[in-house]
Amino acid sequence: MSNQQKKNIWYFLGCKEGAPLPHRTVVTDCLALLDPDEINALLMTLFRWAYKQKIFYNHAQKLLPGNMFHIAIDGVWLHHHKNPHFEDDNGENSCPYCLLRIHKKGTEEENTDWLHACANFCILCPGGLQLPLYVHMLKAQQVKGKEDASNAEHKQECELQAATLVLPFLKKQLPKFQVRVLTDSLYANAPFLKLCKELGWDHLITRQTGSLKSIGKQCDERKKHQFQKKWYSEERTIQLPGGGKTV
Repeated sequence: MSNQQKKNIWYFLGCKEGAPLPHRTVVTDCLALLDPDEINALLMTLFRWAYKQKIFYNHAQKLLPGNMFHIAIDGVWLHHHKNPHFEDDNGENSCPYCLLRIHKKGTEEENTDWLHACANFCILCPGGLQLPLYVHMLKAQQVKGKEDASNAEHKQECELQAATLVLPFLKKQLPKFQVRVLTDSLYANAPFLKLCKELGWDHLITRQTGSLKSIGKQCDERKKHQFQKKWYSEERTIQLPGGGKTV
């Protein structure tokens, strides 16, 4: 543990610098006792507190572009293990959250490891401010069949599986909120668009360079049209219905 990490822990615990700190294995064992659902309930409670305190209402122009809550999704890999960290009587991995990864399958260099993955759902505000809303831990059964997929494909599958389950849940928690889901081109598919329509939520998909090449080609063709040049290429200031403006 670096000195800066120690200073951060002392600060958040309200301890004097130099005070004894528990070993990381002790911290890990303690965190393992926490129920993920309790953590998510706490995140939702904090969000509702901020909402009731009218923090978003009083700072709508800075926190709510277009008078909407913007939810972003990001997949994260955690806890890589070269060997099963939780085995049954037969020596098999029995952790439901361990996702098997097979690298260079079918070659002499084939090797396996296990990891935990989660998808973070947060309220994203201008300036990079992120307010955690929900954390979904992936289970091995959810991405079964993707053990030897590329890292990018595996991460994408984790995010898609999580979005399918969590977004309907968040809709129940925030039934009357105006929401826009921020995603990348991974979500440019019929099931996701249908889900957003069923939830009554808006979506904004960003196309990365090199992805969705057919759509990129169509966009390049549209740039040549006079209508496109007049209305979408010139810099204009548009007043938003919920307050504020965009250029």
